[in-house]
Amino acid sequence: MSCRTPPGRAAKRTGAPRADAGARRLPRAALLLAPLALATACLSQAEKEKIEIHRVEVNLYYDAGDYERAEEQCRAGLEIDDADEVLSKQLGYSLLMQATPAKLDEAAELFEQRIGLFGSPDWQLSLGAGMTDQKRARLLAADAAKETDQEKAEKLTERVAELRESARSRLDDAAKASQNNAPPELYYHLSLLDLDEVRYDLFRPHAEEAIALMRTSDKFLEVQIRQQADEKRRAHLEGSRAVNAERARLLIKELARIEWGRDPKDLPAAAKMMKTLEDFGPLQRADYFNRGRILEATGDLEGAVSDYEKFLSLSADVADENVTRAVSSLQKLRAKLAELRTSAPAAASR
Repeated sequence: MSCRTPPGRAAKRTGAPRADAGARRLPRAALLLAPLALATACLSQAEKEKIEIHRVEVNLYYDAGDYERAEEQCRAGLEIDDADEVLSKQLGYSLLMQATPAKLDEAAELFEQRIGLFGSPDWQLSLGAGMTDQKRARLLAADAAKETDQEKAEKLTERVAELRESARSRLDDAAKASQNNAPPELYYHLSLLDLDEVRYDLFRPHAEEAIALMRTSDKFLEVQIRQQADEKRRAHLEGSRAVNAERARLLIKELARIEWGRDPKDLPAAAKMMKTLEDFGPLQRADYFNRGRILEATGDLEGAVSDYEKFLSLSADVADENVTRAVSSLQKLRAKLAELRTSAPAAASR
């Protein structure tokens, strides 16, 4: 295919008979994509192979968490073809994951350029744009909290609100574009945004959807890990599973905290949430203490004793307020359980 510029309208008038105007008129999208198609066609076979190598290298570095080198590979590939949509999107995510103010600003601009005025059916672009604005808002919120000049703090706070609004719009766009095929990351980030904005009315459905998707993802990754023979690939899958589990546990604990913080407390709901933590692997030290408190409050004495004992077994080198509280609660619970066990036979013999 030639890279020569296509003939203009005047040349076309003499080169073909008149036809119906509607049939001759190209769709707007086709006209917009024509330069991209021509640019791709102008690449030599050697250049196409180099771009493919850069794409592979990007994925390897990105999966390994080396986002700087992933960025370098993206830029090297885009020097060959600055219209490559895959590398552009990968560059946006590589910048996003580095999460410095300058990198995030560049990522935001890149995602917005790719989405364009008319939006994009690619939900990954909308997700990246939403995540980018979400992180930018968090950085500015931290700056606003430290700002001593009230006027500057107010301006920063206003900007934070704008970025959060933009993030929600983009994440909602991603949810619509994914058409019931949304990844767990999407609802996870919507849940985090809900927490940032103290929107507990939205947090519950988003968090529950995210946890359900993460539970499915956990089972899928478990099977993949079991079947994977390559050690590097298996290690990568194990890392993905660990991240998935960590995010799920965070959302579960937030849901339990909200139920615990209600007035009056919804203790059964909080206890139910905390019991699902083990669906995503072993509990952490603090988890045993918090779940022990909730189980103690619901009257599950044996469950509370078990969790407090596990918490203390993981606190051998720690001396803090929670350890003191766990020891005190454990003594009372054991005494109460002993009393119940001795009184039960006496009641049965009457």
